[in-house]
Amino acid sequence: MATSSTTSRMADGSINFMNKDAVLAALGFSEKKVNKAALDLAHLARAKWVQLAKGSLHTSLREYQNAIQVIKLSEDGSEATTDLVGQFPNMVEWGNPAPVDMRTWLLRYVREGGKINQGKNGKYRVIPMRRSMEGTGMAIPLAGKAYDKTIGEKASNALRMAVLEELKSGHPSVQMVFKNGKAQTVRRGDQIQAMDGGPLLKAQHKVGLYAGMSRFISQDGKHNQYKIFRTISENVGKGQSWMYPVTKGYHFLDEVQRYIAVEAQNMFASRVE
Repeated sequence: MATSSTTSRMADGSINFMNKDAVLAALGFSEKKVNKAALDLAHLARAKWVQLAKGSLHTSLREYQNAIQVIKLSEDGSEATTDLVGQFPNMVEWGNPAPVDMRTWLLRYVREGGKINQGKNGKYRVIPMRRSMEGTGMAIPLAGKAYDKTIGEKASNALRMAVLEELKSGHPSVQMVFKNGKAQTVRRGDQIQAMDGGPLLKAQHKVGLYAGMSRFISQDGKHNQYKIFRTISENVGKGQSWMYPVTKGYHFLDEVQRYIAVEAQNMFASRVE
């Protein structure tokens, strides 16, 4: 039994998961049943999409996943769509043919709790980057992993362990988490100095990957987090700093399209039987 299903990027940027008319023509089901099947498939497709992203993305996972919107059903039930919102998530998905200055969105949009400051030389903001130091937490990128390709995996792991020991032996920053879930630093601890932050990964970098890292502990002392802080501002020349490189994109939706085709066949075959 053959069914027709497509995943396409629509003119308004939405992603169309299912063409219900093609399914109706192929199976002759009632409109009500096909509406339900189309919506079920759309939810399956979205779940697959998120699963693929979790398996491939690291530092960009949170922003990309948050950009995938909830499923919307058209008034006549013929289309189930969602949106991938934001410039950066769309570059991750579709790729970009030329380098893009990340200031265009990092100094324009912030998540809840973030802040863009106005200095005498323009806008700036401090961006916290959470890192894993011991390989725990699938959604948290492992600190210094990029050094594996430049100094070798063994030396990279040794550097990470040395930084971890230094952080554990120093004074940590202390965080208090309030009832609304927001965290506030109540005491600033020691940070990894530039000289101990590792080699420069790229020519345009000013410090190593570990420079500025600090260990944060909860007020009860039971939980550790490791964060690096970087400042981005308008007061920087148009060089390579904070430039997102040319990428081909991950094209997760190509795999989602193939997944829908198989799931649609299995779903409708079982309902016909």
